[in-house]
Amino acid sequence: MQKVKMGNLFKTLFAVLIAGNMVLGSTVVQAGGINDLSKSSTYAREAIQWMGSNNIISGDKQGNFNPRQSITRAELVTLLVKALNIDTSNLPSTAAFSDVPTSHWAFKYVEAANRAGITSGTGNGKFGISSLTTREQVTTMLLNYLSVSKEAVVAEQGLDELSKFKDVGKMSDWAKASIKFAISNNIMSGVSADLFSPSGKATKEQIAVILYKFLNSKESIEENAASLKKIVVTYNDDFVKLQKPVKVIENDIMIPAEVFSKQGQRLILINQTGLIAIKSLTNQDKNIYMNVDSKSAYINYTGSGNPSSEPSAQDKLVTLNNAPEQIDGAILVPAKEVVDALGITMDWNSKFNLLKITDSAVPKNPQMYNALKSMLEYKGEYNSDIIMSMKENSLGMDIGLNISIKGAINGNNSTTNSKFTVSFDGEQEDFMNYQVINIGDKIYAKSIDTDSWITYTRSEAKEEGILYTDFESNRNELLMLLDIYEKMNISYEGKTLLNGEEVSKYQAKLSLDLFKGLFSTGVLVNDLGLEDIYNNGFDTIISIYVNSQGQLVKQSTAISGVTDMNGSTADINMTVNSTYTNIGEEIEIVSPIN
Repeated sequence: MQKVKMGNLFKTLFAVLIAGNMVLGSTVVQAGGINDLSKSSTYAREAIQWMGSNNIISGDKQGNFNPRQSITRAELVTLLVKALNIDTSNLPSTAAFSDVPTSHWAFKYVEAANRAGITSGTGNGKFGISSLTTREQVTTMLLNYLSVSKEAVVAEQGLDELSKFKDVGKMSDWAKASIKFAISNNIMSGVSADLFSPSGKATKEQIAVILYKFLNSKESIEENAASLKKIVVTYNDDFVKLQKPVKVIENDIMIPAEVFSKQGQRLILINQTGLIAIKSLTNQDKNIYMNVDSKSAYINYTGSGNPSSEPSAQDKLVTLNNAPEQIDGAILVPAKEVVDALGITMDWNSKFNLLKITDSAVPKNPQMYNALKSMLEYKGEYNSDIIMSMKENSLGMDIGLNISIKGAINGNNSTTNSKFTVSFDGEQEDFMNYQVINIGDKIYAKSIDTDSWITYTRSEAKEEGILYTDFESNRNELLMLLDIYEKMNISYEGKTLLNGEEVSKYQAKLSLDLFKGLFSTGVLVNDLGLEDIYNNGFDTIISIYVNSQGQLVKQSTAISGVTDMNGSTADINMTVNSTYTNIGEEIEIVSPIN
């Protein structure tokens, strides 16, 4: 009897100890087959234990998981396939990648992940089996698993949420949408409140936490993903807003004919006869004539009437796979046959519901290009804020200069009202306010000392360092920007609100070589080049905001870099934010001197 009581007592004490450890966290309970759980970060232990108990992760020969060790692509894919229960049967007898032969321990996991479209190789027939995985790569693999395109995320949600991270400029364009999805679904978070560390090497414990969160919210995450699986159409990487429905017939996509008219093609609809003519504006010989509910079409017809009534046009006659049809007032046309007739290309991905149309005769992101081009003849008002700062790292010295400018432009005439503020180690002081009016070849500057107007020629104003809006100079710089446009790394960032108006946001990244090409020789002090100032790292991001009328309404340029001054480094940053209002209006600008 005494033995029974002692046994019950020990059971009770053991239960109390376990309960106490679970509450107080004073003892780490080992996960199945993992001996080094105590070496993991506190935030990751619950996830590792759960993953171990469910046989998704395991230890090595010594039973160690090595939680803080960076994870390779082979290890990551293995965890993903196991966690997501992806089929590893019926694998090919020949390896898809030269560095993952059939004898490799990760062969079945790599092949299964590749077949499922979660991930692919690194090029040249290799998978990159031993390469370390970055945090942003993980988010992309999860989005691929959900069969959601990055374009769908951008189109529906935009990327504004990423602006809270200081290192948003370090995120790869192909990863931004997946990072946005991961954050908004609480799959991942930043390494701190304002840093995401996209290129940071993912550790095993981080992956365990990500998969743990994903699997325990899988139902709601898949519901959110399903809401993003609408058909998305892009034209030279610009998103086409579809006002009418899209239809898929046996993997052939039928899209509104208006898609082509909005993107630079000429669309002719003759509703009385049901004739639809779509013509290329960049190649006059490319066209297609169709009729609603008819599979007959004429390609590259050169006459001026209806080809169906001209016997000579019979050699242009083809048969479509699917006839154009009218639904809810919209005429749907077979995308593949139209793009082929116009001499352009398309890629329809049925898995991701993504149609990408490409026209080599039209600039990439044509909405952004045309908005920039429209600024060559800009008339209207503007506000600019220029913020420059330099932090000398060895002394911890901060120097800053802020310039606020309000102005207007009307042809060769302009007004400029500027306010200068300087700062030193956080102490700010208004340095100078002045006003300049430019009319033709005359520059009128208001004297800071006497409050009277002084007249200069353009050359005199340049010698005196007078700040004014030089229309021709701005125009030349913009022409140089358009000249390097196709070399810029441009990404569409989705819709965002600007002063209550929905606008499209674009982002362009420029290398130092591209950026310095926008400046004329000797424009900087003492003929210094940008490479002399930013001699230890340089990043430039230009953000462009375009409204529904195709007008550029805001432009932001952020320049950041490091300079090495005889062994002492300094961070040099500059941002320029310009907004444009009353676009196209004739602003009256008169001489201040009668």
